[in-house]
Amino acid sequence: MEAKRPAPPDRIALVSPPWPLYTRPSIQIGALKAFVRSRFPFVEVSTHHVYLSVAHAIGYKRYHAISERTWLAESVFAALLYPDRAETIARLFRREASGNPELRGMDFARLAARVETVTEEWITSTNWGDVRLLGFTSVLCQLTACLYLIRKIKQRHPHLTVAVGGSAFSAESAPAALKLFPEI
Repeated sequence: MEAKRPAPPDRIALVSPPWPLYTRPSIQIGALKAFVRSRFPFVEVSTHHVYLSVAHAIGYKRYHAISERTWLAESVFAALLYPDRAETIARLFRREASGNPELRGMDFARLAARVETVTEEWITSTNWGDVRLLGFTSVLCQLTACLYLIRKIKQRHPHLTVAVGGSAFSAESAPAALKLFPEI
């Protein structure tokens, strides 16, 4: 009698999008991974610190300067989410960046394009085939990045179940986000 092969393990992918400080790990996804592994040892959990790839690509000093200011950080992915409003968003970025020598005079369109390329490379290089649940953390400066990444991933992998958590998706704000972004 042939032994029955076990089914492949379920896989959860946990994502921390830009813009937390790059010098600190995401305690949220680390704690969640440890919890899942302790309760469901057969479930594979992968963690994705996308912000580290972005920091490396645009430069750590520049990334740090952007991540310190909410409007600066949220504007980059807002321009990618709403390309028809990119010029208005670029004006906001320039105004907010004007007081920072590291960011003053930066070509916002080039910055957004570089961030888009890096996140696209991450999306295409990740094996989403056996992921059963895709979880995103969204705290300070991560809302538009989170929404952008969810939208892009779900366009290619509509079967994925997505869960979001963090202060950006509080009981008050989550219903509006779910209505505006059905990908979640």
